[in-house]
Amino acid sequence: MNKKRRNRLEKVFDELTEIITEEQDAIARIPESFANSDRVEKMEDNLDVLADVLDNIQSVINND
Repeated sequence: MNKKRRNRLEKVFDELTEIITEEQDAIARIPESFANSDRVEKMEDNLDVLADVLDNIQSVINND
């Protein structure tokens, strides 16, 4: 991967990190009475997927 594409990928990584943080904050602000709702469960599942994507992006950046 050339430097230009790696830089673009690093920007994607940074943006995804911000999105994950925002989603974690949103979940933390959900009232406890809704903590076990389907919506929160889906949000948490999505966070898990995003974290995996972030790990994979980091691997690509580090392996090049």
